[in-house]
Amino acid sequence: MDSVTHVLLGATVGLATTYPKMGRHALIWGALFNSLPDLDVIFRHFSTHPLAELIYHRWITHSVLFAPIMAPIFAVLLYYIYKRRFDYMSWLYLIFFALFTHPILDTFTVYGTQLLSPFSDQRFSISALPIVDPFYTLWLVAGLILLYFTKKSPQTARFFGVCAIAFSSIYIVFGYAQNQIAQTIAKQDYLQHCKTPSSCQLADIQTFTTLFQPYWRRVVAIDANNTHYVGFVSSHHPTPIEWAAYHSPADLNTAFLDDPVIKTFIWFTQDNYTIQYDEPTRVVSLVDDRYGYADDTLLGFWALQFTIDEQGHRTSDISRINYRENVQLTWPILKSFFGKTWPKTMPE
Repeated sequence: MDSVTHVLLGATVGLATTYPKMGRHALIWGALFNSLPDLDVIFRHFSTHPLAELIYHRWITHSVLFAPIMAPIFAVLLYYIYKRRFDYMSWLYLIFFALFTHPILDTFTVYGTQLLSPFSDQRFSISALPIVDPFYTLWLVAGLILLYFTKKSPQTARFFGVCAIAFSSIYIVFGYAQNQIAQTIAKQDYLQHCKTPSSCQLADIQTFTTLFQPYWRRVVAIDANNTHYVGFVSSHHPTPIEWAAYHSPADLNTAFLDDPVIKTFIWFTQDNYTIQYDEPTRVVSLVDDRYGYADDTLLGFWALQFTIDEQGHRTSDISRINYRENVQLTWPILKSFFGKTWPKTMPE
């Protein structure tokens, strides 16, 4: 999730846990500790791996073990820094839940979170929330706004904090339900419009969140020929999907998939990628197909690109291509997120 949401979540965790004892200190330190796991981005500067930022973001600091190990240490430090003004257990509760809720929330996005690091590098992801979701964030804002009206009653303020956490959690479940609904709609639409027996044999179909709201989902379907079909669907206002087909190269030697860097890419995308091949130049593009707008980035936001020989081995350095570099979040794109979900509410 975005940094603002993590700050607000941490403050709300402080409100819901130790605010009656610690007051504004619970909000401040809750916000800081909920933001702390994202400092893992600094690890990339100590690695020469070309995909270091993908390896180390949502790594060890996003493990479910990080909070139980680090919370007691931080609690002791702050207990003495504050000269025992607040009891140790209050610090422990606050820091533990602020740290622990960060990776849990991130798991409900499509990016992937290494919850079991360092014992496993498996990436866990549930397509429930966009990376930026104001509807989720508003529940946290509401809880903190209500704090202003309950300053003289810390227990009531804490109750509103608990309610904000509860309702935002229910919203996550709602978001996951929308993903399942969208996937069902997309599968039915695809099978109604596929044209050949092989294309009607679905190997896989996935739906991914887009931006800003829970209903408009990106869909990637793969048929028996490994052709990837990309489209968008609304779980709230279903309409026929405009599928774009991306054919996988026939008889391509894929020895390059054994390359360590390529394996890292596949691991990061959780096998959600498309192979594109330009035969005259022998250029291979591996595209992360979980993200993309209904424009020039339809297939994906970014890709790895390199050349191969006749045996399929990589013969050049790997370039990282950003298809989104010259794409602006314009009104037509924003309208694609909202206009087809609530068609009667969006101006032209």
